[in-house]
Amino acid sequence: MSQLTDVSVVTCSVVAYPATDAQNLLLKFASFSGLTYSSQVGELATAFNGQKCVFLEENVRLESRENDHRVDVFMVCVSVVTSDLKSLQDTLQKTIDGKIHGAPFIICGTHIEERLGEQKTLSLSDAELFASQIGALRYVECSAKTGEGVDDAFEDCFQVGKLHALRTLRRQRTKQRLETDVAKTSCITQ
Repeated sequence: MSQLTDVSVVTCSVVAYPATDAQNLLLKFASFSGLTYSSQVGELATAFNGQKCVFLEENVRLESRENDHRVDVFMVCVSVVTSDLKSLQDTLQKTIDGKIHGAPFIICGTHIEERLGEQKTLSLSDAELFASQIGALRYVECSAKTGEGVDDAFEDCFQVGKLHALRTLRRQRTKQRLETDVAKTSCITQ
């Protein structure tokens, strides 16, 4: 049986609309956690309960790396300030089809501090419904401006990624065990 320690690192890719939101969230999380984040590298390493986790800024990751990390989960960040839900859904569907390729993802609603202002925003219940309709495993919210919910959003992303990494490891081990069993039972008869 796979143990949590069998997964050396959980990798989470942060995709945001607009793209600057990913950098802002990573910077805020780094400052809360006492970590250093370099926007040039686009990578933030941390640990949750002793398990290493790397958050990658998707735009930087695509420009500077050749998929040197497998991605266990995507955190797709979108502003709750929206006037056109259909346009947002179309944009996210392109991301899901183009970048995510069936990997698990969570939706992270950003700019929640704007709910207190005059701008039109998605309600929490509408945002949760929207996230489930497009196939997100979870919906979380946070504000890079005030810091509300940032830690929880990153920890939830890690939790989803950890489960995916363990399931992937179990599938690989089961496949290897089956292949080994087939090789052992095969024999040549005359």
